[in-house]
Amino acid sequence: MTAPLRLVPFDGLWEMAIDVPYSMLAGRGDLAWSCGQLALGAGARVQAPGDLLAQADIVADHLGTILRRAGLDRSRVRRLVAYYVPEAKRDGPALTARLEERLGKAAMIDLVPVPVFYYDGVRLEIDLFCGEAQTVSNGYEVTLAGGAATARFQPTAEETWLSFAAQPAALDAALEALREACRERGLDPQNCLEEHWTAPEAALASFGASSGGFGQGFGAGFDPGAVVGTGSDDPLIRLRAQVRSDTAALLQTTRAGCGFIVRVCGPHMWLQGRAGAGVTGLVGQTAAIMQGADEILAEYGIGFEDVIKQTAHYCGGSAEELHDNMGVRNAHYSKPGPASTGIPVRGFEQAATRTVIDLRLLRGWKQGAGSMDRDG
Repeated sequence: MTAPLRLVPFDGLWEMAIDVPYSMLAGRGDLAWSCGQLALGAGARVQAPGDLLAQADIVADHLGTILRRAGLDRSRVRRLVAYYVPEAKRDGPALTARLEERLGKAAMIDLVPVPVFYYDGVRLEIDLFCGEAQTVSNGYEVTLAGGAATARFQPTAEETWLSFAAQPAALDAALEALREACRERGLDPQNCLEEHWTAPEAALASFGASSGGFGQGFGAGFDPGAVVGTGSDDPLIRLRAQVRSDTAALLQTTRAGCGFIVRVCGPHMWLQGRAGAGVTGLVGQTAAIMQGADEILAEYGIGFEDVIKQTAHYCGGSAEELHDNMGVRNAHYSKPGPASTGIPVRGFEQAATRTVIDLRLLRGWKQGAGSMDRDG
């Protein structure tokens, strides 16, 4: 039996200032991704401006409504990524506690501090990720590298969801300990399908992007220049990842002046793109990344219609540039499009990098899944 389509259109719950081709939630079967949920109402009116916890309640209500419309139970929520504007040290722990109270403790909650949102008064945006039922209730957490790092695992039949945090000075030892902890649990880090890193400003250079080329991350292939800077708001280096039970294949390539990491596992693909030194400006980098992604997807016999989640981290830019940047991405999709999140961040390891774009694909998700074979 074909797994049911999970599709919640972008209407009736809250509105953005411009029309977008995206969906509130997109998925197939137990796998689903939401667009970034904001405390907005009709006419893009900000709700509870400046009140982080009140906005958490509003967004939790949005997420509950979306799950019900999609026919998904809250027990299928594997991860919440909460982008928030901190104003005090207690904001992070208070936000986590409120989200656990509203949405339960089974899901991983990953906090990412950001400098600002482009709706005045907004302090929070949350991405929701659904997956298969856990094989271990509520997962488990382990301490690594003599207490310098922690890792939380949520295993399911087909993949394991992972959150990792380490003190910057202990990163190398902590990463090796993490890989060993994975191997002890029958997981191969080389089968990591997707990974997202954040790091405090002082630790960004630890990843070595400024020396050129690709560095060492967790999975196969890694672009250290894609690590998101968190300034001084978070002292730890953090990783969010998903490790597949089956083999993930790697393509590391350059297209349209941009570097790409592409990982493929059956019908699943994760693609991450970042512009090289010859491509400048937020809009120019966005256009080049989307052009390069289009070329790569064509080699696999797929296209942007197979994108189920788009995530764009970006920094800087005038209001006009931000609008044009969104327009470049939007032009590649038609309704009903993927879930999508665009987040302003403090920056990246290289000052010239204005944006990093991640695409998560599930071949034929609107009709049914198929394999992901590259031509040639």
